[in-house]
This record gives sequence, structure tokens and C-alpha cells, in this order.
Amino acid sequence: MLPNLSRKKGKFRTRCASCKKKFEISKIKSFTGTHGDFSVTFTKLSVLECPVKHERGYPFKKFGGELMHKVFNSGKLPTLKKSILKKGSYCHRCKAKIKDADINPCKFKMKIEIKYIDPFRVDIVAPSLECPDCGQWQVADRSYYAKIVDAMIDGFRKMGMAPD
Repeated sequence: MLPNLSRKKGKFRTRCASCKKKFEISKIKSFTGTHGDFSVTFTKLSVLECPVKHERGYPFKKFGGELMHKVFNSGKLPTLKKSILKKGSYCHRCKAKIKDADINPCKFKMKIEIKYIDPFRVDIVAPSLECPDCGQWQVADRSYYAKIVDAMIDGFRKMGMAPD
């Protein structure tokens, strides 16, 4: 497994520990991480990489936080609303009542633009329900934040650049 260069000794490194060559920006065509029924696919993500492929890491120091902010504040991941007073689930958009019986996987696509790197795509597949009134798909699992983060970490680990 490739070492994680973004957190080595508390500072961001710019050179490979093995060969001392300067890291270069490269693009990973596509990689996927999973956690249970959730999967996250990154496409055309720019990363820092040793020219000899010894190490790979995030493109800049605060990349992880920026990524989470963009994904979870994009408005592209609507979730069911649960009512405390009324029983059942309600649509995120039109507030219509939704039956929890027909949960199916749905892909939520988003283009992520973060300063310092080229735009890339993130596709999230999650158990979802479709509103019978407005047709809006929404994530059925209310604890989806942690599951999506775990799927992202799994993907980064597979690529040799998981957070410590």
C-alpha cells in the first residue's frame, strides 16, 4: 500500500520519501469505495503522485475537508424527512407522504469544483425512495453522512491515500 503523504509528520510534503523526486499532479481515471449499500465513485480526480509511483496523496492539504463540504452542501443529496408528530416519511421537495416499502439504489451525480485542481465527478449510489407525487429521488437512510464518508475512505484506501 502506498503511504499517505498528506499527514506525514503533521505537514504536507512535496517530495517522495523513497526517491526524493518532486510530486507531480496526475489524474486518476476512476475509482470506487463502498460501505454496505453505499458506493462512491470518483472520476478524473487530480492527485499528487511520485513520478516513479512510490507514493500518492491528496492534491493539497485541506482537500478532504473541502471535498466533504462540496458533497454534503451541494443540494444534490436530498434525504427523506421524518415527522416527529406524524408517523412516516415525507418528500424532501413537496412534503408528500412516502411509503418506505420500495427502496431501490439510485445514483446521485455531481460535478465537484474545488480551487487548485481541475473539476472532477463524484457519483454516489445509495438506497433511495422515489416520491410518488413529484418524482424526486431521495436517500432513504437518514444516517447516510457517515456511510458515504466511510465509502469515500474505502476508495481512498484502495488508491493508497486514505486519511490516518
